[in-house]
Amino acid sequence: MASASKPHTPESVKHRHAPTKTPGIYTSSNGKPGGLRWECKYTDPATGKQPWSPAFVRRQDALSFQAEVRGKVDKGTVIGNPSMTFRALVAEWKVVRDARVRASTADSQDMHLRVHILPVLGNRKVRDISRATVLQWQAGIKRHDGQDGAPAPSTVNLIRATLSSVLDHALAAGVIAVNPCKTLTKGEKPRGGQKEKTILAPGDLARLCASVGRRKWMADVIEVALGQALRLGEVAGLDWQDVDFEANRLTVARSVSKKNAQVGPPKGGKAETILLTPTTRKVLARMHLAAGRPESGPVFASNGQVECGYRHPSTIERGFADAYRRSGVEAQGLGMHSLRHTTISHLANDPRIPLSWTQRFARHSSITITEKYVHQVENADANEAAGEALEAIG
Repeated sequence: MASASKPHTPESVKHRHAPTKTPGIYTSSNGKPGGLRWECKYTDPATGKQPWSPAFVRRQDALSFQAEVRGKVDKGTVIGNPSMTFRALVAEWKVVRDARVRASTADSQDMHLRVHILPVLGNRKVRDISRATVLQWQAGIKRHDGQDGAPAPSTVNLIRATLSSVLDHALAAGVIAVNPCKTLTKGEKPRGGQKEKTILAPGDLARLCASVGRRKWMADVIEVALGQALRLGEVAGLDWQDVDFEANRLTVARSVSKKNAQVGPPKGGKAETILLTPTTRKVLARMHLAAGRPESGPVFASNGQVECGYRHPSTIERGFADAYRRSGVEAQGLGMHSLRHTTISHLANDPRIPLSWTQRFARHSSITITEKYVHQVENADANEAAGEALEAIG
């Protein structure tokens, strides 16, 4: 058995793809000390071709690769390119990615790749990216805005999610057997405290709307975004064809990207129809009448900022920031998204409204997201009712 581990051709002799006593295992050497490499040749069931494996320093690694390949062949699994670099994988992944995600999501992922991932992992073979590689890379992530300190845990997790998405593509292509990002334990993923959502207090809405200055349209934006729990890009992309006054329904059909001003689908990738609330209905009915009752066209129109005449999200954001600064509202860190948080928080904590209804209105992908808006409050009536219910069990 000892002789089986030795190549037919000595390391000191320069050679390429020399057979060994183990079927399918070959060696190559540059003739120098430490220059011996072990390889195997296998048949790809998808193409019928017989490519060479990567060159391994240890014979055992070549044997492991051979066993893995044979297992895949037995199952009819397509075997991907074992020498593919991560940079080449990204190019393939983008073709698939661009057909199924929003432009704003693709922009964020491309930034993650350009700034944090490709400079470190771009030239590595995908098969060489292990769990240890991911942990080492994650520990080295730095802020890219020039400020001191480490990135927020949520930022690191988003960047790693982009890496994981690319490696999922490698897994589907048969290049790797396991996505190393998916093997990280909870303790190995950065964790931060739950950031408390900022919401409006009673009277804050009136103060904000009274402080819009020359941007009179901003008061309507604030009331509509609050009344329908709309995200910034969604309120910017609202169109009159989305408003059904007869059925009291509003369709959230598009979103304007803050980054590139492109109009695309809303978060979740599809249009969703929700209740047109009474307060929003009054605001939109007044605006609709003043605009001449158009059948379609931007609700918050602007000239030349965005395709089809929608108002740019950055303009809305600046208008809100100015109103907030002048209003004297005490809540810290208030932004346009705080309007959405305010609406969902009030709905989620109203005992008359099922949480599942709030989930549909908020267009959350999971009810667990909606549950995060429920506050833990002491309620004497609830405590008494719970006591009576538990006594009834006995």
